[in-house]
Amino acid sequence: MGPSRVQTDQSGEVVLLWTNGIVNAASRHVREGACREDWIRLREDRGATLPLPDRMLAALRIILRGRRLPPAQDDGETNLKLPVNRF
Repeated sequence: MGPSRVQTDQSGEVVLLWTNGIVNAASRHVREGACREDWIRLREDRGATLPLPDRMLAALRIILRGRRLPPAQDDGETNLKLPVNRF
C-alpha cells in the first residue's frame, strides 16, 4: 500500500497522505465486500483471545458507584475490594 500523495509541511518535513480508499482496501474491518456480520465476527473472535485488562474490574466498581470512590478506611486509604476467586 503506497501513499496517494507526498507533500511537505511548514518545516519541510515530508508528509505522506493516504486516501480513505487506500486505507480501507488494506483494512480487514472495512475492506470491499465486507458485511456487518463479518465485522462483528472478526471483532468477537479477536476479543475472545484478549485477556481481561488489569484495571477493568476496579474501573467497573467505580463506574457502578456513580463514579465515586468508596469512603476511606480507618487508616485514611481508599481501597477497592474485589473478589479474587471469581474471575
